[in-house]
Amino acid sequence: MNNLRRATIVNAINNPHINLYKGEGYWYFVYDDPVHCIYHTRSVYVYRLNELTLEQWCESADELIFDVKDDYSL
Repeated sequence: MNNLRRATIVNAINNPHINLYKGEGYWYFVYDDPVHCIYHTRSVYVYRLNELTLEQWCESADELIFDVKDDYSL
C-alpha cells in the first residue's frame, strides 16, 4: 500500500470542517463547525493509516459529512 499521511487524507477530503486525529490504536475524524455549533466525530478502527486506501478514508469522511448535513439540514 501507499505511504499515506494524515495531511494527504485531509487535503483529499477538502472540507474546512473535517480533521483527522490519532487515538490510542485508532484514528478519528472530527467535524467542527463553530458557526453552526456542530461538533461530531467518527472513529475509524485501524492502527495505521495505510490499512485503508485514500478512497476508503474519503468515503468514511463523506459518510460523516452526510450524517451531519442530514442531522442539521445543512
